[in-house]
Amino acid sequence: MQCVVMAESSTTAAALRAHTQDYEALAAHKRKALAEEQPQREEGPKRPRPDQLSEAEAATMFDQLMEGFGLRRKRRSKDGKRRGRKKGTKNKGSAEVIKKLGDATLLFAEEKFNEAIPILHEIVRIAPNLSDSYYLLGSIYSEIGELDKAINFLMLAAYVSPKDASLWKKLIPLAKKKGDASLARHCILKAMNADPEDVDLKYLCGYMYHNLCEYQKAAEIYEQIVRIYPANSAVRKVAAQMYRECGQIDNAINLLKDYADTQTFNIDWSVLDLLISLYLRNNVFSEALKQIKRAQLHLGSQQKLPVQLQAKEVICHAYCGDMKHAEIFLRDVRLEPSKENIDVLKELASNLEKMGRYEYAVKFYLLIENVATQNDGGLCFDHKEMGSWYVKAAQCYMILGDKKNAIPYFYKALQSMKDNIGIRLTLSSLLIDDDKTDEAATLLSPPKIPELQSANTPDQQKPWWCDGKVKMALAKLYYNKGNLEDFVDTIFHPILETLNVEYANRKVKSMRKLPNIVLHERVKVLDKRQTEQRN
Repeated sequence: MQCVVMAESSTTAAALRAHTQDYEALAAHKRKALAEEQPQREEGPKRPRPDQLSEAEAATMFDQLMEGFGLRRKRRSKDGKRRGRKKGTKNKGSAEVIKKLGDATLLFAEEKFNEAIPILHEIVRIAPNLSDSYYLLGSIYSEIGELDKAINFLMLAAYVSPKDASLWKKLIPLAKKKGDASLARHCILKAMNADPEDVDLKYLCGYMYHNLCEYQKAAEIYEQIVRIYPANSAVRKVAAQMYRECGQIDNAINLLKDYADTQTFNIDWSVLDLLISLYLRNNVFSEALKQIKRAQLHLGSQQKLPVQLQAKEVICHAYCGDMKHAEIFLRDVRLEPSKENIDVLKELASNLEKMGRYEYAVKFYLLIENVATQNDGGLCFDHKEMGSWYVKAAQCYMILGDKKNAIPYFYKALQSMKDNIGIRLTLSSLLIDDDKTDEAATLLSPPKIPELQSANTPDQQKPWWCDGKVKMALAKLYYNKGNLEDFVDTIFHPILETLNVEYANRKVKSMRKLPNIVLHERVKVLDKRQTEQRN
């Protein structure tokens, strides 16, 4: 600006030129001074600030810290050269090895296994760090059915190249075929370490832990899959079930709650049903009802909730003391015969029984009978399972003091479970209380058909009429009636067996050993008697 001002002023050109020369001389002097100071700055050590450590002091302190943790820092070489092999040169064989490996691969493809095996053995001798030769040997022995050799060579291949997940995957079905669960588990874990992003391996690992009843580990693996595929409700449900099996109900609830809170369309009702069941298990009825109401709002007033959610609603209200919904369910809901509907009714009845609502529990047990007997679709229900429902209904009647209605349901249960001694004894006591002693005696007496009486063999379990409790109950019944002959016939064999057992287990006193003097005296007496008899 000064030059511009001077140029615009009325001064002469000589004055302007002189001023410009003076400015250039001053700038040159400064550049020379800077050029002289620069080498000194580069050659001299950099002075640290007062509040900083020097480079040597910092390195020493770092080494001391690492040694305190049991570690040592690797120092770089001063010449800056990298040591060791070049990257990618570990398993590259020579041209001869590559040619032999190609020949062996062609022979394997042509199924000329006997010719390929010696070539591969030669490759192993020349290049022991080459995993391809071990893999081919393992594949050959797998093809010809020598499972142990196939596993051994494939294990060698996998250990030579531990980061190759395909080698560990190849071993998994062979280990399962051999029936070696520990080897299969080892290979699955190794494959997962080699390829952490493989979701199929995670599925396989979770299934393995599930079969081994290691529910905690299975749940963690399935939860990893959930993080990868958040919309997969089936995996989310399995993970929650695994957490439930190992007692971590809160973790299971959190997994399912995230899904229930974010899902607005195409809701998986089984996931919601499981979530509400977990809330009920934790006695958090308010949250369970909140999820049910949210589901009802989603469906709208024109549609009804699925049966399993209606049942959960009944249970929640019942725990809160409101039985109105149970009565509505019994009156309005019509169920088709299916295993799912039977399970819903069983859950309802068992929960009401736990709450002490026996009058409602027995109604739902009877509803199970009604649904199961409407079997027009060819569905098959287990007779023992049916018998257990009848027993529960009869027990509810007994608790309510209605023994008259309990008797026919015990009879129905006995038709499905004829060898159940507990049902038979309970039913006989009810019949005796109802003055039906003859019917009770018939119930406890052995069958009159000879073939049935001699049906048991040493390898089979004794029939119910040979049980000691049944015989004692029958003998007591005969004794109370005054039928002493029948009483003796019934009680004789159990008493005889007891005496035989007692005799076999008796404690015999060991006789004291006689001294030699006493023995000699007894010998003299015997000799004297024998002499007198001869005379």
